[in-house]
Amino acid sequence: MPKACDDALAKLNEARFFLELMTRVENDRAPLLQGYTAKQEYVYHLSAYVGACYSVTEYLWHGLKAARPAVESFRLQHKDIYGDGPTGGLRTQTVHFHPVVPQREGYKPPRGDQVNFELRECHPVDGNQVNFELKDEYYLSEDSSEKPITRLCENHLAELDALVKQCSP
Repeated sequence: MPKACDDALAKLNEARFFLELMTRVENDRAPLLQGYTAKQEYVYHLSAYVGACYSVTEYLWHGLKAARPAVESFRLQHKDIYGDGPTGGLRTQTVHFHPVVPQREGYKPPRGDQVNFELRECHPVDGNQVNFELKDEYYLSEDSSEKPITRLCENHLAELDALVKQCSP
């Protein structure tokens, strides 16, 4: 496997690491370090996460000439992460303009015809008992149709992983 692919996989794992930290801080609502709030840490982890995601695409772009069309297409399809300008994607905003801070936190129930249980961890239960723990999540805006930030990042990481696999010889 070319070095660019190995490097892209390393950055993909780095993005996964920061996403896990985001998830932990969001779930526990407790900072990992003294002197910070959970929300501050979440913002820092989000910044590191989008930076690592961008690095994945950069390693592929610069290291595999044949991957350039796929990388360019991927970035165009994900303007919410990589878009240019002050109102561009999360990576552009947090690196060049201002930290990306969640504007809302809470639990937003799905519409009645769109009930989904997206479980992140499995906990054993006894008998027929089912216990759903619904937790508050961070959102980029007050828009009620928006997905939580961590879920958006989980989806993006899966798509980024597919890009790396597609570009790997």
